[in-house]
Amino acid sequence: TLRDHPSLTTLRATDSLLTPGGLQGLGLLLRHCSWVRKLDLSLCPAVQPPAAAMLAELLHPDLGLALQHLVLDGCPLKVSGG
Repeated sequence: TLRDHPSLTTLRATDSLLTPGGLQGLGLLLRHCSWVRKLDLSLCPAVQPPAAAMLAELLHPDLGLALQHLVLDGCPLKVSGG
């Protein structure tokens, strides 16, 4: 498991590798892997505003996580409306 690899400091799951449920699971997992410094989810269609907000919470210093970089390039983060 990821917990067995504390030297792994960057995770990359780009394009269509994750579903919305997978993102929720990833968020929970990262709360227990305090050594991960960078998460790259570029071009992941499941990263929409609610998921991005959940992931952004992982950057809060009170959590004591090492996560410093959250890459969301090309994710559908714009809220469309009329």
